[in-house]
Amino acid sequence: MYRRALIRLSVACVTVMASFILVSVAVAAQPTQQPPPSSPTQVLIYDPYPLGILPADLESEIERVRREVQGIFNQALLQSRRREHVSLHESGLRFLPHAVRRI
Repeated sequence: MYRRALIRLSVACVTVMASFILVSVAVAAQPTQQPPPSSPTQVLIYDPYPLGILPADLESEIERVRREVQGIFNQALLQSRRREHVSLHESGLRFLPHAVRRI
């Protein structure tokens, strides 16, 4: 009894899954209406951002951010070079105190 019910349930599940697969393939195969590009030489570029978020001169903005990141890196590198290193003390190794500015 239990085995027959399990077989019927399995067949029903496989039938439902097969119908979902067939319907999704049929729906996905329908052609979509897209307007043609205005000129054949114009290439459409995918832009996920809304209008007005990206600056008009994107290259100069990227260079500004790179300069800023390089400046922060140089400050951190300079601070790491100024740090005093580990010293050998009679009780073992210890770190000498130093002040590090948080970025």
